[in-house]
Amino acid sequence: MPHVTAELVGMAYDALASGDRAEIEKYWDNSMKWLVPGHNPLSGWYYGLDAFLAFMGQVGALSNGSFRMTGITVLVNDEWSADVTHNLGFRSGHEGTGQIPHTKLDIDVIHLLRWRNGKVIEGRGAIFGDGANEYDLFWSPVASHSGQRLNTEDVPLTNRDVIRKVVEEVWNVNAQDRIPEFYNKNYVFFQEGGGEELGQESVRRWLDTLHTAFPDIRYEIDAVYCEADKAAMRYHVTGTHTGDFRGLPPTNKAINLTGHMMFRLYDNKISVAHGYWDMLGLLQQLGILPPFGGPPSR
Repeated sequence: MPHVTAELVGMAYDALASGDRAEIEKYWDNSMKWLVPGHNPLSGWYYGLDAFLAFMGQVGALSNGSFRMTGITVLVNDEWSADVTHNLGFRSGHEGTGQIPHTKLDIDVIHLLRWRNGKVIEGRGAIFGDGANEYDLFWSPVASHSGQRLNTEDVPLTNRDVIRKVVEEVWNVNAQDRIPEFYNKNYVFFQEGGGEELGQESVRRWLDTLHTAFPDIRYEIDAVYCEADKAAMRYHVTGTHTGDFRGLPPTNKAINLTGHMMFRLYDNKISVAHGYWDMLGLLQQLGILPPFGGPPSR
């Protein structure tokens, strides 16, 4: 196993800055994952090199290429490295003139990298003190006329519209060709029982499963709650089980279930979702499990 050195860390960052995919793959593993700190539209886990590079592309687009990291120090051992960098950047349209915190970023950041066979397999960013708040404010949506963050009443309305449209115009009609309109490429769905589904292709598989098993399936939104880049939805879903459902042959039984979803959105697209629904009710309504009731009569 190659020993991690400060020089290796520097070459990895140089490769990243070059934009050369072949050079990047020398130091960054294709199955890597990266955690962006904070509570802003860019925050969260990015799974895979493609998703990580897409995140870096977002940073470049939002800052119009002005974002820069300057190394301060690097600490290493056989498996880990920790580098401290000074990060400086401006929101697009405010290059050289922006003001902290909305249009200028000027903070120190530490990156904790885990290495295997000379490549980064995991990275986490950390920000301390007032820098954490500045980081969130800088990457949050800004109004073009003032450079300030958008009024919080504006963002939830936009997210509410996205959630309603994706349910009505994609889920209910199996419009798989419109998935890219509503889901980020690095979309992650966290399942209720554990595990994750990654990418837009996971949405296609989910829609295939649903509309094969329940061709008349329909989601009805009961409520949508929004705050900044987050949204929560309560719904009920109906349908008739006339097709194969994950190996279960058709029962021709009707379902009527409730559930909840939580979302994080970026640029009007869903980046992360968590789902919670009535699995027990589904199994009972399909006749797989008996319904609850009193003791059997004697």
